[in-house]
Amino acid sequence: MQRNYVYKRNKKRFKLNLRRIFLLLIFICTFFSGVMLKKVENIDNKDENITFAIHTVVSGETLWTIANNYDYDNKSSFIKEIKRINKLDNSKIYPGYKLAIPLYE
Repeated sequence: MQRNYVYKRNKKRFKLNLRRIFLLLIFICTFFSGVMLKKVENIDNKDENITFAIHTVVSGETLWTIANNYDYDNKSSFIKEIKRINKLDNSKIYPGYKLAIPLYE
């Protein structure tokens, strides 16, 4: 009789844990699908026809020195464009960063 009671109790716990795991998986899938949709919505259509160069930041470089390597008249607007494309909140960059640099024709 005691074994049967333990078996039923363990079976209930197992079912309860299965439900929790299932609900957790549904929550995780829902969360990540929302994140993916948000990323897709943030893509600008005006960047479709632009070619990008990938620049790896080395020690001592700033956005201004990187912008000087490219032939653009208005450096400050070019830096703003680099920050927008790479989703940088400020001008701080660190060695090893990989920046997408727009190459306009």
